[in-house]
Amino acid sequence: MGWWLNLADRPIQAVQLLEGDPVQIAVWLSDKRVHFYAAQTGALYESRDITVPATMDLREQSWQTFLERLNAPNRAFIPLFNTNELQIHTSYDGRLRLYARNNSQLILDLNQRHIALKLHGAAELIALGMDRDFGSLAALTDDGYLHIFQQQVYVGAFGIENEWADELPFKVLLPDSAGVIVLVGETRIQVWDMAGQVLHRYQAPAPLGTATCSPDGERIITGDRDQAMIRVYDAPLTPLRQHSASDLLAQTTPIQLLSASPPADASLGALAVLNDDTLVFALHGALCQTSLNALNELPQPRSLL
Repeated sequence: MGWWLNLADRPIQAVQLLEGDPVQIAVWLSDKRVHFYAAQTGALYESRDITVPATMDLREQSWQTFLERLNAPNRAFIPLFNTNELQIHTSYDGRLRLYARNNSQLILDLNQRHIALKLHGAAELIALGMDRDFGSLAALTDDGYLHIFQQQVYVGAFGIENEWADELPFKVLLPDSAGVIVLVGETRIQVWDMAGQVLHRYQAPAPLGTATCSPDGERIITGDRDQAMIRVYDAPLTPLRQHSASDLLAQTTPIQLLSASPPADASLGALAVLNDDTLVFALHGALCQTSLNALNELPQPRSLL
């Protein structure tokens, strides 16, 4: 049935599902404070402040100590640490990290071997994604180019202007070992291959504000910017399910006594999903755990006999 918690009087910044024993949820109330909850019960494991070292010297002990704090209590590596100045993407085994500094500098940490990744041109990064299994990378820059890497090997830069003439995607997602890149913008979703070719396109029925995908890439989840509607698609972008986030939350069990429900106009925030269909989402300052199976199914076209 699921559960929900009211955690703050302001929007939750990010949520992450961390597989391990047990599965945990990392909830970021700010870019430097994270809380870890049990995914099954909602029990709080730990609250942690994370401070970035004053200098980004990857060889310093202070930096190694900082990285150790990016491990969850269940020993899983936090997939993304994100501030205004710094992003850190980490593989499942922790042997590969991608650093993005000041929306321009990219450094790949491959078994503590630090490799500067060069982007063609002088544009700024606006979105970045990493396959946590294979280490494939995709970086979108504000001049409309999608830069693709296979770890440190630069595949190329692919212009997306013909597909995204009036907007640029705000999200780049790379499922594990799937060999695809999911681009999500305000009005559309696209799936690209690692050679820069568009495989699937979908025009969103309402402006989008958030998105995620399952680790295996079999499910792509979006959240409407204005209506707080959660929508589920398969890998070729066929719509499968949808449900109001506030209605989903109302169907779950509040863990706290006398919890006030989010306001009726609460905005839908971050989303996270696992391959087993476990879904967590933030509705303003509330955290909800449920299942994709709780969303209403959409009718599917059937072939004529």
